[in-house]
Amino acid sequence: MPLSDTAMIVVKDDRAESFFSFLGEYTSFFCQMEQFEAQKLELLLSGELSGIEKAITTAQANAKQLENLEQKRIRLQQEAGFGAMSLRELADKTDGARKEQLRLQLHELSVCLGNIKFYNAKSMQVAQTNLRRQTAKTSVASAVAPVHSSKLEGKA
Repeated sequence: MPLSDTAMIVVKDDRAESFFSFLGEYTSFFCQMEQFEAQKLELLLSGELSGIEKAITTAQANAKQLENLEQKRIRLQQEAGFGAMSLRELADKTDGARKEQLRLQLHELSVCLGNIKFYNAKSMQVAQTNLRRQTAKTSVASAVAPVHSSKLEGKA
């Protein structure tokens, strides 16, 4: 049953408790993602190929885990009766300690997401720069490649 615009959320239900409890796991995942994105950027800057390959594999696993967590969040939020409300809306409609907890989680989540976007954008810039450098090296190498004697024999 959807909440009206003025209704306050009072948690008396196990489903709502499950949802609010899950938000801690959800926030924690994004904080771990923030650390991963920072490490990925460091690896790209170092050029350590084995580390970069591992980071790509980890990024793929993280994407799948994110997809699963988001599906779980949506399901738990629906089951708790909060519909498609944003975390900010939930915090605004909650009283007391729960309100403060939601606001802190929302702030932490916002900071982590902002940093993830920053690190990801920087990683993309570094990867593109590295790719351009590699392409330029390959082009120069092929332009000045020595002519093999077998090619010369046919022209003589």
